This record gives sequence, structure tokens and C-alpha cells, in this order.
Amino acid sequence: MLSNYDIDVLVEKMGLNNFKGCFYKDKLKKIQPNSSYILNLNSELDENGNRTNGSHWTCLVTGDMKRAIYHDSYGEAPSNEIRNLSKSKDKRFTELKKAINIILRTAIFHTIQNIQI
Repeated sequence: MLSNYDIDVLVEKMGLNNFKGCFYKDKLKKIQPNSSYILNLNSELDENGNRTNGSHWTCLVTGDMKRAIYHDSYGEAPSNEIRNLSKSKDKRFTELKKAINIILRTAIFHTIQNIQI
């Protein structure tokens, strides 16, 4: 699994604009318009206060704060924590479905294969 450091290096090499970083779901306190985030669906600490390994990475891309695109390779909808990041009651999430997931995973795989970390 890619670490947040690996992702940061890939984003820098790919020249992605408006990338705000990798976050555990409980560490991202607000989102900004026209930005992208990589989110881990676990909290940073477990119930005993121990650091978790995380679950898997998801992606959140915001537009003008009226719309957002959320991608989870497992096909899950955004959690309430992620939905609640938006103060706007009109915010709608577009959840990418299985066919698009396959296309994105293939594109990411080929991109990673062509970039040396």
C-alpha cells in the first residue's frame, strides 16, 4: 500500500495543482473550494489511543463548494464525516461507480508504473 509520503511524491512529480494533502478522516477539519484531498477512512488513533495503520485511500475533489467528486475504490459512499466537511446544505456528492473505478485504477496503475519514486 502506498504511504502518504509516497502519494505526496507522486503528486509533486505529476504536477497536480490544488492538492491539499493526505489526511486521516478525523484530521481534516475543513475543505476548500477547487481543491483535492486524499483521505484515509480510519481515524488516526484507535479507542486505546494507539496509532492505526489506516484502511485505504479515497479521493475528494471539490469544485465551487456546491459539488464534490468522491472516489472510493471499494465503491462505498462518502462517510458522514466526509459529507459534514461541507457547510453548504446544497453540497451534492457524485459517487463514481464500478466501471469508472476500473478505469481510474488502471490509469493510476499505469501512472505509478511510469514514475520512479
